[in-house]
Amino acid sequence: MARSKRSKIVNLTTCKPSTRKEKEVLITKVLSLIEDFEYVYVISINNARNEHLAKLREEWNHSRFLFGKNRLIAHALCLASEQMGKPKLKDLAQLLRGTSGLLFSNKDFSESKEFFDNFRLPGYARTNNIAPEEVVLPEGPLFRGQEKIPHNMEPELRKLGLQTYLDKGEVKLRCDQTICRAGERLSVSQAHLLKHFFYMLAYFQVTIIGYHHDQTLVDLSSSSS
Repeated sequence: MARSKRSKIVNLTTCKPSTRKEKEVLITKVLSLIEDFEYVYVISINNARNEHLAKLREEWNHSRFLFGKNRLIAHALCLASEQMGKPKLKDLAQLLRGTSGLLFSNKDFSESKEFFDNFRLPGYARTNNIAPEEVVLPEGPLFRGQEKIPHNMEPELRKLGLQTYLDKGEVKLRCDQTICRAGERLSVSQAHLLKHFFYMLAYFQVTIIGYHHDQTLVDLSSSSS
């Protein structure tokens, strides 16, 4: 039998990397943004999701955000350091690590910090997040929000560890069950259960960990850790 083309396996190691042209475009973009804005911030992102990033860009639309490809962005900062006579930009590049990115803005540090300190969006906790509180489901009919759990979800809930059963099409719990305890690192099943029951225990937050302005570098990474 001929092998289906739809089932073709693609090895991720063979995926096409960024082209030289794409890299040059990104580097040119970084250099241009450094010229257009007074402040270059390195920001750390916690619990990021696409809808949160879209809301962030909407709320702070007078500035520009740049995420992803940190090694390439750091390289662009080093080039800017040499070409623009701004040696401290090279040091700023050292702060780009993990889930971080750049913010280009004309807003000073105090105004930017005040905005980000107050910009928090609720979201679902991921696997390995630390639970901030205990969540217990009571014995009896199961609800999420004000609505009862649909009967077709019962098999999935049992697979995730709940002692559920169907009673005349109604999903019920045989006894009180604790999904998570405060301070506990969430497992895969716990994270799924919290999402199924609409418990948003995480927040999308942005923290400034350093910035460059007027030939000066301020490193806040130690104070924000």
